[in-house]
Formats: sequence, C-alpha cells, structure tokens
Amino acid sequence: MPEKTQLYDTRHYSLLKLFAILCIVVNHSIRYGWPPFKILTNDFQVPLLFFASGFVFSFCLYDLHKYQSIGELAAKKIRRLLLPYAGVLVLWFLPLFCLSGDVRYEGRNPLTILLTEYPFGVNADALWFLMALFTTYIVAFVGREACRYAKIYASPKVCAIIFLALVAVHQAAQLFPTQFHLDRSALYGVHFFAGYLLNMGKYAVCARLQGRCVLPWLVLGVAVIYVLDACCGFLAGDDISGYPKAGLFLLQLLELVKQFGLIAIFVLCARKLVRDCPVISQSSLVRYLDSRSFDIYLYHWPVLLILLAWLPIADPLEKAMVAGTGCFVSALVVGEVVRSIKQRFGAGR
Repeated sequence: MPEKTQLYDTRHYSLLKLFAILCIVVNHSIRYGWPPFKILTNDFQVPLLFFASGFVFSFCLYDLHKYQSIGELAAKKIRRLLLPYAGVLVLWFLPLFCLSGDVRYEGRNPLTILLTEYPFGVNADALWFLMALFTTYIVAFVGREACRYAKIYASPKVCAIIFLALVAVHQAAQLFPTQFHLDRSALYGVHFFAGYLLNMGKYAVCARLQGRCVLPWLVLGVAVIYVLDACCGFLAGDDISGYPKAGLFLLQLLELVKQFGLIAIFVLCARKLVRDCPVISQSSLVRYLDSRSFDIYLYHWPVLLILLAWLPIADPLEKAMVAGTGCFVSALVVGEVVRSIKQRFGAGR
C-alpha cells in the first residue's frame, strides 16, 4: 500500500481499489441471489477502479514526476497489465475453461481461441479490464502531450470542455461495441479523467471541504437519484428487446451522475478511515489484501464459474458464499505460488 509522503497521502485510493476489487469478486459470486447487492455494486465497482487509477496516474505524473516518455509508460504498463493479461489467459483461463466444459470452447481447438480471440480481447471475461485500462493510460498520456505541444493549458475551462467531451464519448460508447475493448476504455475514460483532475486540484478541494460535513448530503443526493432513475425507467418502458422506448439519454446521464455520487461518498469514507481509524486502514490484514488484490482479480473468475457449476448446493446465496470463499482463497494460494516461483527464478539468475 502506498505510504504517506510529504506531498500527499494516497493510501485511501489504495483502499478504494481494494474495496472495488473485493466487490467485483462478491458480485461475480452472487449470480442468482441477493439482487440488491448486485445492482448496487454494478453501479460503482468498475467506475471506482478507473477513477482511482486516474488519480494515481495523475499523482505519478505531477507529484512523483514519473513517466517522462511514452516509452517509459508503455514499458511499465505492458509489464503490469498486458503480460499478466496474456499469461493468465493462456496458463489459467484457457485450461480451466476447456476442462469446465464451457460452451464457448466445446469442440473447438484451444490454439484457435488463443490466436484468433484472446489477442483481440474476445472471450477475455474478467480480464477485459487490463486491456481497457492499458488503452486508457496510453490515450491519456498522448492527449496530455498533445495539449502541451499545442500549448493548451489545464485551465478550468479546458478541463470542463474535455470532461464534457468524455461524457459524450461515454454515452456513445454504450451503443458501438468494438474489439480490443476500446468501447469500455471510452466508457470509463470519463471516470479515469475525473480521478486525474481530482489529483491536480486536490489541495484546493481539500481546502474548500475543510470543516464541512458533506457526506450526509451526498448520501441523500444519491438516494434521490436512485428514485429518479427508477421513475424514469418506469415511465420510459421497455420494447421487446428490453431497451427503453424513450429517455435513453436521460437514463444514461442519471446513471453517470449516480456513479460520481457513489464515488464521492467512497472517497470521503476512505479518507476518513485512513485519518481517523489507522488501526483498521494500516492493519496487517488490509496491507496484505491490498498487496494481493491484483492476484485476486486475475485468478478468481474461472475458478468461480467451476465452483458455481459443480457445487451441489441448492440455496443461491449459500452457494454464492461458498463459491466466493473458494475462489478468493484459491486466488491467494495461486498468487503466492506464482510469487514464490518468480522469486526463486529471479534469485537464481
């Protein structure tokens, strides 16, 4: 977990990423039971991950002065995102999916899947996040360099224009799916940019919020948006394909506002937890889970699907709890094995 520096304390953003990943695992486990939890977590888990990633990326650029070139950034993110994407798909996802009898792989040559689908993000399941985030990092860096070359400075007006443009891209990305998960990169680019902007203005925001109790108002605002969202969905109605007949733009816009409201609530709660409850936020368990959160995200999905298919448990919620625990523990075990092999290999060279 990143430590507090003389510049700023970013530990609460590590907590946010850990929280989002744990919510994803639980959400994936509950495929047939406890719908309210799935609905709630679907509203924030991936947007929160992109938001926290955008904040940390901006922090690395402006506070730590990392990534001075596109080559440095690409090399780091290839090692961090694309190599795990390729390795886990080939060594973990493909064998387990073939053994599990997944209908997408039944009667097919695994080599065909490996060469014609995985490189393009097809059937990557939960690992789409790695490819989409890599694209987002590269586009964000190139956009920043283009603005600097054109001498376009990050004034409030320029940032507002970019943000509104990304909102428009966010709306359009939901209608035009593409390969390489470019659509999801565009879909969550607005959340990434929001985190990026918050880091740039973090001192001004903290000074403005100093001594103010905004959390209850945020919770109330999000509750009102949920009510409006439900009313708009009811009034719009659905056609035979399941899409709203009217008000699609309004529904998507409300969804975006709701996501940012939830993100703001979690940011404030995480900062309060780090500041007021160091016993919890700095505990050895939280530090361990934070350092292994990437392992959990990478390895949990195929194991979870196998457990959900094979466990002879009738109750959906009980089955989800057992399967979720199983995939969570197995992800940690596999992660430790891989780390041990890497350490031994590195020490032997």
